[in-house]
Amino acid sequence: MSVMMMLGLPHAAGGTAAWRQIVVNERRPFASGERANYRASWGIFGRAGSAALTVASDTINGTAVLRAVLAVRGGIPGARFTERLESWIDPQTMASHRFSQHT
Repeated sequence: MSVMMMLGLPHAAGGTAAWRQIVVNERRPFASGERANYRASWGIFGRAGSAALTVASDTINGTAVLRAVLAVRGGIPGARFTERLESWIDPQTMASHRFSQHT
């Protein structure tokens, strides 16, 4: 199923707004409940890091959103790091409602 959107763009010749219809495919590259795990290696360090991406349904101020979390751990002995990125996304427009980064 697809959705039609109207987009106002400035007209090159007269400065008036020209309207185009853009078809937005509702099929997303991810859905609630999905999880992807990655493992990284670097040279002699066979387990230099890992990352996990999870997507879940959530709400913000009563609005249904998708919450995507990317958790990354890695480094080499003596230089380790942990990173957590969270994004709350509108499933219809794919616009971000909120973003959080923890290092």
